[in-house]
Amino acid sequence: MPIDTKIVDPPPVFLQKVAGMSDAKKLENIHRILHAWMAELTSASPKTLIGNGWTRATVQAAHEAVVRRLKELKPNFDHKSPITAARPTPGMPVMLVPDYISIVGSTLDGKEGADLDVVVRDDKPVNESLDVRIAQLLGGEAHISHNPSGPHDLRSKPLYHLALVPVGMWNSIQGPTTAIKAALGAYRRMLKEVAAVPQLRNRIIIGAGLLREQVREGLPLEMAEERAEAMANLVVSGESMMDLNPSRHITLQASWDPDDLYKEAMKVYRGLLGPVSDYSAYGNGLRKIFEQIEKWKKADSDPFKDKDEALDAARELGAAIAKTE
Repeated sequence: MPIDTKIVDPPPVFLQKVAGMSDAKKLENIHRILHAWMAELTSASPKTLIGNGWTRATVQAAHEAVVRRLKELKPNFDHKSPITAARPTPGMPVMLVPDYISIVGSTLDGKEGADLDVVVRDDKPVNESLDVRIAQLLGGEAHISHNPSGPHDLRSKPLYHLALVPVGMWNSIQGPTTAIKAALGAYRRMLKEVAAVPQLRNRIIIGAGLLREQVREGLPLEMAEERAEAMANLVVSGESMMDLNPSRHITLQASWDPDDLYKEAMKVYRGLLGPVSDYSAYGNGLRKIFEQIEKWKKADSDPFKDKDEALDAARELGAAIAKTE
């Protein structure tokens, strides 16, 4: 028997509208329709589309958005019937929050020098580096506000959904962005099982430094991974590495990770700032920390004698930036 639908919009339009719906009764009817649609789409019926272009994936996304909105309107709404038929297709992304990041305001008019206003569909920052990432992606300092319902502006431009992306799919889309990332990724995978062996620790560090020297920008990724394999084999072979004459700079710079320094600086930075009231200034501080650590990593000579000194410098960096923000 055909389903009498009251969902007339296609999925993208509906997902944009649902956060602004205020009629709880209508949303409850839509909720029932989505369950019925999913039951039909996952039945023995050959249907892969229903309504105005709806699929299992978009029905699932809509169901999550409708339940979230109903709970906002009716805090006592008890959802005891999860849309179990809406299990995501294996290997496909799972939508968490549609239109999670949007641009609003005068930026949309294309005016030069206009403030970059961004709305994040959340009630508070959930990732310490999210503000910095947004600014980097959009190419400038962003004024970020948080609202679980999304933008109130009549004009807005959704930029990013929040979703769980399977690792295999992400790798196939993203891939290694540079030869050195491809080489070091392959190198770490090959040595994963022996990374904790004390006798190999120093050889692994030296090998990573030498690999950085051998892999230059523009080297084909396949060749970069071949060099990583050769270096990993040398590390575990027990053969002397002295003939390769690793410099002090190569050895040291391979022993500290920019991510470790960033986390250490962030810990001090946040601890000294206390509760955040000005997220624009907060994000500006994060960016300064990130930029300084990148300069250290790209320096011609290693600025630190060992990993401990590098971590101490990161702590000092976090404290210094906190005093200026």
